[in-house]
Amino acid sequence: MVIRLRKIFAVFASGVAALACGGGADVDPSRGARATDDDPTVAAAVTLEAREAWARPADSGATSAAYLVLANRGTTADTVVGLVTEAAESAAVHQTMQREGTMHMSALPVLPLPAGAEVSLAPLGTHVMLLRLRRALRAGDTVAIGLLLASGDTLPVSAVIRAP
Repeated sequence: MVIRLRKIFAVFASGVAALACGGGADVDPSRGARATDDDPTVAAAVTLEAREAWARPADSGATSAAYLVLANRGTTADTVVGLVTEAAESAAVHQTMQREGTMHMSALPVLPLPAGAEVSLAPLGTHVMLLRLRRALRAGDTVAIGLLLASGDTLPVSAVIRAP
């Protein structure tokens, strides 16, 4: 699913508002407004693709992780500078690394999205941490996550909850 950010943001924002008001449904970025190449309002937009998004099941109050592939199909680099979700009190990009024979995680302040490149967020590597879940994440459900970009845009992602 290729997303033209400036057109889809309104759809994502309305979904987040519905969640905040107890609407219960997560955002489906494959529905709603889609830009076309002949739409002059998005001619300069960075084209990003989010695919294969999934998150681990977890109980309310616990921590979960989400994984996905981000592809920047545009000619302009961008950077993930923050995350938003109604499903958890906070969310951050983390990196798992091995140091002196022990696995460690640390938060990454930013996640670069180079032009023409793909970035994989996968188990035992870079991933999204969902901290202090506000609700249980059960297999088959979805969770909406917004990736805040340095360009000022927000990339909406809908991750399916499933076991690894």
